[in-house]
Amino acid sequence: MTGRARPTDTAAVRHTSIPAAFNGPRASAHGGYACATFARTSGLRPPVAVTLIAPPPLETPIELVSQERRCSVYAHGELIATVTAVSPSLGADIAGVDLATAAAAARKFTDLGHPFPTCFVCGHQRTDGAGLALTPGPVPDRPDTVACPWTPRAASADGDGVPGEGIVPEELIWSVLDCPGGWVRDPAVAPAVLTRMSTEITGVVLAERPHVVVGTLLRAHGRSRTVATALYTETMTLVAKATATWTELAIPPAAGD
Repeated sequence: MTGRARPTDTAAVRHTSIPAAFNGPRASAHGGYACATFARTSGLRPPVAVTLIAPPPLETPIELVSQERRCSVYAHGELIATVTAVSPSLGADIAGVDLATAAAAARKFTDLGHPFPTCFVCGHQRTDGAGLALTPGPVPDRPDTVACPWTPRAASADGDGVPGEGIVPEELIWSVLDCPGGWVRDPAVAPAVLTRMSTEITGVVLAERPHVVVGTLLRAHGRSRTVATALYTETMTLVAKATATWTELAIPPAAGD
């Protein structure tokens, strides 16, 4: 792992941390939430791509050193991620599905053998009530594609002065676009973790409004998979999309990690 580089006179140094509630694996941050946090804190103009080099720690001071089109992210003096400016286009949009189709797909979801059952987004063994509990299930006649409904809670939104219609923060949007990409292949058979993500938010995501999140496999090579995810409103309007790289774990995590 690369150690802490000395910032130059032109570098901007910022700090952040990730609360323990936003975990993916039990002892490290949720990949999508971490990527969003680093993207926002970096100060780089979006869109950006975030590459995770090491598991982002929870409840730990994190330092970001930004220069022009790149930002280096450190924890305990070690490089854990980079943020890089990228092209505005993330490729073709994924075809959405309606709420009824997403609900039917979600009913086929099973967390049997889930490698990270307390994950903030797709874990179903949390006891704090803070998890999103997404259920991305297979979409009929669309191989390697999953979908599920998602209605953001008002408590998770930034207030905009209209009760029940708060604007959902970017960290949650990135998070919701993360996990479905991990379910395009059965994680109980081939557990994997997010290693790179780029997100483009094209509309406003409102709390207490039904949405649909869709994920599909674009290609796979060795232990690496490239996936695309998208978030639609109930009227099939695209409001956010992402591309991501997932890397299969060489050693599967212990149960409950």
